Amino acid sequence: MSIDQEMEKLIDLYVHGEVSEDEFNQAKAALLARRSVESSASDSTALRKEVEYLRREHELAQLERDWKQEQEGYKVWGRYGARYIPTPLEGIYTALSVVIGIGLIISGVSRSDGALYVVFGLVLIIAGGIRSAYMLSKVRGYYNGEQRYQERRRQLASRSTSSRRDKYQ
Repeated sequence: MSIDQEMEKLIDLYVHGEVSEDEFNQAKAALLARRSVESSASDSTALRKEVEYLRREHELAQLERDWKQEQEGYKVWGRYGARYIPTPLEGIYTALSVVIGIGLIISGVSRSDGALYVVFGLVLIIAGGIRSAYMLSKVRGYYNGEQRYQERRRQLASRSTSSRRDKYQ
């Protein structure tokens, strides 16, 4: 039986004269004291749940900020000065310059006046290889970082979802 129901029953007993005024006041004081204890305990539990919920939401927001900052480290400068995250295809396209460089070296070796072809081919191979490795390392770093971020986000979101359910129960 709830405290409110017990209070109603006590009032009914008092009105019908089954308990004296002193007995009524003592029983009423005991019920109110019990209500105060139960109320503060449930308030404490609700407050604890609210703090835990807010802590998880803060962790999720911090993870989002950290990921945005980490993404900046994977960006490269584009043609018009804008920064962007490269794609694997860009690394592969850059590697084509290596193939073209090899073709120029082969062409230059087979010609008597091909020294310029060989030099230009070597420059393309070196520059293309460095640029390709750089782009692919940025792409690999981004995708690995994104997987870590997604996994951590899933963990925090699942804790936050269960916490949100607890908060409203």
